[in-house]
Parts: sequence; C-alpha cells; structure tokens
Amino acid sequence: MQQIIRICCYPPPTDTTLTKEGVAADAKTVGDALTLKKITTKLTVDQYNIAFFPYPKDFKMALQYICPDALLVPQVDYGSGMNFRCFGNTNSNSLSTMVGKTINITLYYL
Repeated sequence: MQQIIRICCYPPPTDTTLTKEGVAADAKTVGDALTLKKITTKLTVDQYNIAFFPYPKDFKMALQYICPDALLVPQVDYGSGMNFRCFGNTNSNSLSTMVGKTINITLYYL
C-alpha cells in the first residue's frame, strides 16, 4: 500500500515581479519556480516513532510525499523540514510502530 500526502507551504517568492499585478514577470524566474523537482531520502525512525524529513536548499513548496514503507502522518512543519509519525504493517487491521527502522520518503516539490 502506498500513501500519498499533499502539503503546501507558501514562502515569499524571490522575484518581486511575481507579486505585482499588471507587471510582467521574468520568464526564467517563473520557469524556475514552476519546475517540478524530486528527492528521495533514506531516514531512520527515532525512539518516538518520528522521522524528520529535511527540506532541500532549493525548496519552495511541497507537493507530494510518497513512502512505500510506511503510513506517514504529518506532525510539525518547522520550515526547514517536516516531522512524520510513521506506522508499518499497513496490510492488516493493526498498525505497528516503525521505531529504529529505515524508510524511504520521496518528496515532489517546487
């Protein structure tokens, strides 16, 4: 079972023309801002059943988190990354904790 989480953040844009109505925005800046990127990170779940996913340096907005290894429940967005509560055994009626396990999380972002 694969879980998909969509989360959005709205940091201020770097190009001021993107925020002014009636002003032409720089085409390269717009293209760079809308380019879909992907990163997969291997994380170890801590003793509190939480995995911290750090955002990449060029991160502007999260579109989708995918984790084939666990059910992810978003906890806190710190601005520099996201805490997820992680649960395994998703094919049964009883979820289990993932303490000490390594999981892969893929982030699609702008």
